Amino acid sequence: MREPPVTMLWEPVDARQALAQRFGLADGAAAAAHLAAVLAEHWGRRTTCSRLVLSDQNLLAWVHGDGGSSVVKACATQVAFPRLAAVAEVVARLGGLGLPVAAPVPALDGAHRVVADGVVPLSVVVMPLVEGAAPDAEDAPALRATGAALARMHTALAGTDLALPGPVPPAVRGADLPRPVRPLPGDAPARTRAPRAAARLDALLAELPDLDVVPTLVHGDVRGANVLVADGRAVLLDHDSMGLGHRVLDLARGAVTIATQFRSWDPPPPGASRHVLDGYREQAALTPLEEGWLAAALLAEGLRQVPAGADPAGWAAAVERDA
Repeated sequence: MREPPVTMLWEPVDARQALAQRFGLADGAAAAAHLAAVLAEHWGRRTTCSRLVLSDQNLLAWVHGDGGSSVVKACATQVAFPRLAAVAEVVARLGGLGLPVAAPVPALDGAHRVVADGVVPLSVVVMPLVEGAAPDAEDAPALRATGAALARMHTALAGTDLALPGPVPPAVRGADLPRPVRPLPGDAPARTRAPRAAARLDALLAELPDLDVVPTLVHGDVRGANVLVADGRAVLLDHDSMGLGHRVLDLARGAVTIATQFRSWDPPPPGASRHVLDGYREQAALTPLEEGWLAAALLAEGLRQVPAGADPAGWAAAVERDA
């Protein structure tokens, strides 16, 4: 078996060393062989692997063969296994409703996620390969399509009562509170680097009443790197951060970070966030109180991106511009 290349998605570390240390797999050939055996046993598929990418405790593999091309996602974080199993069921349900997601392919026993034995046990999901490109932050139709896709997902998730066990992802932690946006800390870099935006957030939080909307499941990590667009249609990827939260926070995160990728973290150009919001509102209306909290969430999300040191991407200027 030809050894596929092994790369890191964003971390500046040696990929082969990370593969061995985190997954107990000596090299790309060993990883490809292990995953091929897992797919043969649990999915009844004969495959070859063309590419391996590591991201923290996740291993992504592009495989080809029986059933076409797929992306395999294997996670080594055992404490998260129960959550990942539940998330896989939710995403499969969304796919069954025709939502724009890469729904997991069921294994031979019907499960949408399996645990594979090995030196390091792995939670394994097989997804169809989605062809597309990251949304261009200057492409208004692509941005509106992203907002529309998120709105459709939120509407479907609002009717989903499946509990997600295990640790709560940072992206949604505390989002079930009636005041979901916290004041900016006094020592936050944005207090001095984006003072007008910080003052505007303070004013909004002083005036807004508690949010009277029951939290529902949300994506939890909407951003440019987790969206693919093709033929005017946006597909939302990477649902591992799914959890209970308020949709206005999920929407704000996506609108503010729509231009970010794994190795670049740029603020949205003028008008980009608005296109995402417009696409969302075309599919799902927000209540007047949600609109108020959305304004606060957009400011808070932008202010959180302002670094303490050098700001080559220009986050401080961007958030001041949009305040």
